[in-house]
Amino acid sequence: MSKYLISLLLFITAEALLAVLFCIGVNTVYPIFIAVVIYIVLLTYSSFSISSGFYLPVICRGGNGKNEVSLTFDDGPLEKYTPEILDILREKSVAAAFFCTGKALHSSRDIAQRIVIEGHIIGNHTWGHSDFFDFYSAGRMAAEISDTTELIELITGKKPRFFRPP
Repeated sequence: MSKYLISLLLFITAEALLAVLFCIGVNTVYPIFIAVVIYIVLLTYSSFSISSGFYLPVICRGGNGKNEVSLTFDDGPLEKYTPEILDILREKSVAAAFFCTGKALHSSRDIAQRIVIEGHIIGNHTWGHSDFFDFYSAGRMAAEISDTTELIELITGKKPRFFRPP
């Protein structure tokens, strides 16, 4: 169970207990107000701190003890730049990960196929890469991610294993 669901259950339980106490004669709403404020602060912090893993499990850093670098590219594939980048990667025998948006994939399917054929990873970078993604409802976030996942799978035949938020 995610940290979000656990915190939500604890918050609802605490609020219900405080509501019962209020109903039986404890005449103060301050504990209820304080609980709401604390929960809003927790949600706000967690929404802006992806590495907290509050909503979903995340990998933000490697931990294999090796001195390695992961080369990643975001927001493509782009007709103007991605083929040239792929040429350089092939020339240098370097693999990379491309975090692609659904919108860009929709118009650059051939480049996406080339990325996979040449041994690179394609990850999900949402459909539209909105700066307001953190403020989307859970349903809208899920739709952006699943729509892009389905398109990646349709184009490449492989389901993406990685997601990078915008």
